[in-house]
Amino acid sequence: MWILSPCSECAIHLWIRSSVHIGRPDPASTEHCVTTHHSSNSLPPTSPRDAVNAWGADYIDGLYEQWRVDPASVDAAWQQFFKGFELGVEAPARRRGAGGTGAAATAATAGATDASRAPVTSPAAARAADTGIASTAALELQRKVDELVARYRAFGHLAAQLDPLGTERPFPQLLTLESVGLDDSHLSMQVDPGSLRIPAPATLGDVISALEETYCRHIGAEYQHITDPDRRRWLQERIEARRTEPRPGADAQRRILGELAKADTFESFLGMRYVGKKRFGAEGAESLIPMLDAVIEHGAALGARDFCLGMAHRGRMNVLAHIVGKDYERFFTEFEEAWNPDFADGGGDVKYHCGFESERETASGLVKVSLPSNPSHLEFINGVVLGSVRARQELRGDEERREVVPVLMHGDAAFSGQGTQAECFNFMKLRGYDI
Repeated sequence: MWILSPCSECAIHLWIRSSVHIGRPDPASTEHCVTTHHSSNSLPPTSPRDAVNAWGADYIDGLYEQWRVDPASVDAAWQQFFKGFELGVEAPARRRGAGGTGAAATAATAGATDASRAPVTSPAAARAADTGIASTAALELQRKVDELVARYRAFGHLAAQLDPLGTERPFPQLLTLESVGLDDSHLSMQVDPGSLRIPAPATLGDVISALEETYCRHIGAEYQHITDPDRRRWLQERIEARRTEPRPGADAQRRILGELAKADTFESFLGMRYVGKKRFGAEGAESLIPMLDAVIEHGAALGARDFCLGMAHRGRMNVLAHIVGKDYERFFTEFEEAWNPDFADGGGDVKYHCGFESERETASGLVKVSLPSNPSHLEFINGVVLGSVRARQELRGDEERREVVPVLMHGDAAFSGQGTQAECFNFMKLRGYDI
């Protein structure tokens, strides 16, 4: 810790005092500044109490090295000065748990600017090097690694491979080693992975492999915009624990495969049997079916007993058939358009607007699943579902809002482009509207 003083003698005294005690100088220490001054024309000083700034840096470093070999070989005043210098260096190093380097002349000359002097390693720094404590270079390397980890967590989704056709995306420049001042030569160096879920210490190459498996594969995770640190940390821990890759068991894998096969076969049959018919198929989004199946299974295990789904046209018939339980015969009848418009109930809406509800068997028992009929405008269904769920909760006496669960599905463009999204979010915390 440096404290500026009006003259060099007080500078030395206060530097040693502040380095050891980290306190303020007492008034007696500064009285010297107004009572005693050394003339620039006086005889060459022989001790630190004679204006130290008059001595050359090389001379002071030489005295320091001489004192380290044989303390008695220098003047008693210089012995006291160098002892204070050692204490000033060692005390902060012990508190930080890391050593440092510095020249004795740096303290003695209170900021001399002779760049040609070689630094003198203190005993604390030497001990730090012997015990493997991080050096300045290692700390700088770790700082760059921490910056790279933070960038992957914030922007790794920009490198995720999301195209099912395998189109390669340009790798973001801000995720490269060079962007943080690293290169391939650092890949084998040992670093601290921090909170990343890999053994520590690890090589930089291992850290990058873990980050790319987590953030740059087939699922993009974007969560750093969340302002609540606890929620952000909760997501981060779960994303990084599994490397964003689910690991279902054999039974779960067979169940997922069965749901995918049903969804794909259904769309293929409709496409061949009813060529040219408008149906808003789920091609390319068949994974929605096993996803909803998992939501209902896990929700039922947590105590939910009623699920109300809301979605637009795309994939709606597949969800009706394989999640809600609508019979295939009804679909085929609607496609054949064999209904009578003069029938008492009328002909009904187009098939991709229709709704349905039924009971579904889960591992935790029977649950009710419904998909309300869709208003003609895509996202108007949001308010319909939220109002229906709130009414069902009131009828059940579900004050904790845990038994009736809404599940709203949106396309990317609809989520950002429809005003009903923002309106529903604005209502969700109002008394009487929360669900």
